Amino acid sequence: MGRARMKGGDVVRQITHVHKDNNDVITQCYSSGAWQAVSTIVTAIDRGFDSYFTEVNGRRADVITVPGVNGKYLRSTPDGTNINNLDYLPTA
Repeated sequence: MGRARMKGGDVVRQITHVHKDNNDVITQCYSSGAWQAVSTIVTAIDRGFDSYFTEVNGRRADVITVPGVNGKYLRSTPDGTNINNLDYLPTA
């Protein structure tokens, strides 16, 4: 399994909502008043431009990039549970 990584940027953004396609794959995230494609967020994190986090049930977790079969994707770091917080954010 590939290593997850996060580079801290100057701007920290909270992801509050997600948009999923018909296969339940997150394609966009709502952060700082705008929808952003997952690929845009992956690039921002990997290049060290921005950092992202989620907050679910009062628990904050950083968002990181993870290599996958179809390219990189986003997931949250463990926050006392094994769930990916992005999967539990409201959808639009």
